[in-house]
Amino acid sequence: VRVTISQRGAVVSLGWLGVPTWIVPMSAISRAEVEQVAPMAYGGWGYRLRPGVRAVVTRGGESLRLVREGKADLVLTVDDAPTGAGLLNSMLGVGSS
Repeated sequence: VRVTISQRGAVVSLGWLGVPTWIVPMSAISRAEVEQVAPMAYGGWGYRLRPGVRAVVTRGGESLRLVREGKADLVLTVDDAPTGAGLLNSMLGVGSS
């Protein structure tokens, strides 16, 4: 999982080739949080659907949660989730989590 953050939002790419790719516009993100993920809490590894959340789980540990108003949150297991959350929150003008 690769998440690229810019003024436009977050681009989420999967796999070695970056396919599929999702674009999450900055206007759709309320805030970003860091969450500790246990794969079995989401039903295992892979793309997971749970009430109120969509997750891409490739391992346990720190993950980046994109909180979205009116849509399911996105939980992504990525390296250095605190840096990504801090950057997003700074760009959004909210306190970091």
